[in-house]
Amino acid sequence: MHGALEVHDVVLLIVDAFGPPNPVAQFGDRNTHDLAVLARVSRTFSESALDALWRELRNPPLLFSLVPDKHNITANEWSLFQFYARRIRSLIARRTIWMDPLFSRSLLATKSKPLLPSLQRIS
Repeated sequence: MHGALEVHDVVLLIVDAFGPPNPVAQFGDRNTHDLAVLARVSRTFSESALDALWRELRNPPLLFSLVPDKHNITANEWSLFQFYARRIRSLIARRTIWMDPLFSRSLLATKSKPLLPSLQRIS
């Protein structure tokens, strides 16, 4: 790998060149697809591309779908949930989000950390 790709600012410029995920589409538009592919190319691009993909969450059920058994959250599922949840800076809900009360209790009982620790904006 070229030494320039070891410079984090260069990697960020490359990820930014793909542009932000399309705000209308969820996970199917070209920018989103390209960022997802870039996230799988190498460890060098993975973190920055995943941050770009998950920066703005327009479909909250997508995050909750990472936990298959909503009533019994395993340590691995909680780790996966946190892996993506920590990347979310903006949450956009176009409609009321309904969440199973047992799932809510399971999430809250799992850990005392915030569900979305990097959240800066809700709209």
